[in-house]
Amino acid sequence: PSVLLACSEFGTRTRKRVCQPATESCADKMATATMTATVPAMSAGPALTSCRPLIALLDENDQTLKQFALQKMDAVVDQYWAEMADHIEEIETLYEDDKFGSRELAALVASKVHYHLEQFSESLTYALGAGTLFTTQIHSGKPSQYVFTILSKVIDKYIAERAEKESNPEADPIDPRLEAIVESMFDRCFEEGNIKQAVGIALEARRLDKLEECINSSSDRASTLSYTLEAAQSLITSRHFRNKVLKVLVELYRTLETPDYQNICQCLMLLDDAK
Repeated sequence: PSVLLACSEFGTRTRKRVCQPATESCADKMATATMTATVPAMSAGPALTSCRPLIALLDENDQTLKQFALQKMDAVVDQYWAEMADHIEEIETLYEDDKFGSRELAALVASKVHYHLEQFSESLTYALGAGTLFTTQIHSGKPSQYVFTILSKVIDKYIAERAEKESNPEADPIDPRLEAIVESMFDRCFEEGNIKQAVGIALEARRLDKLEECINSSSDRASTLSYTLEAAQSLITSRHFRNKVLKVLVELYRTLETPDYQNICQCLMLLDDAK
């Protein structure tokens, strides 16, 4: 189980009277921070809990201690985010330090703290900075609500950047970190066989290449094509992009073992194309 740092009033007073040797090793400091979890409450009330011993390690000069603290903080951030929020600048500073070897871990912790503060824009920014530490959570057995929330923000930002790029080819390139997360979302859908979900992401993200991949990788291409046609008519508000989707569907309908001429005609009618 995750280490939860428990501090009773008695334990806090006791530790203040203990003088650590000046030559205390990194291992000793890690053990001290971890052992605070076992301090029992001396009163009849429940034990007080805190992650302050871990936060204190962020002020150490040794990078190993800072990495240790961040790893433990990541494990308990859902319980102690309020305490961490008081020190969010320290965590952000570690991410901004190019010489710090665990910048992605600092970004991940900062992202989760901002998520609990409902500062979703900042949370997304640091999630992008977390790189593979965030994308691997997409493939975890059961992604958290934090992951689902950030993914929705990723899609929104990705759609906005793609729309801007389509309207203005000279606009800045799409953030490659956004691309990486969207690709991870597609990979998860393909791994789990959630083709309809992948189709929805492809339509939202305006990825015709991924739309074709979704349909061609489906075990029931005819059913997936019908689903995509219905979604294109009900979900896509841009006529220009919807027409692009319909043209792709026409070509894919023609590749079926038994072409679906009825739906081909429906697509052509929506395109106002009599050919």
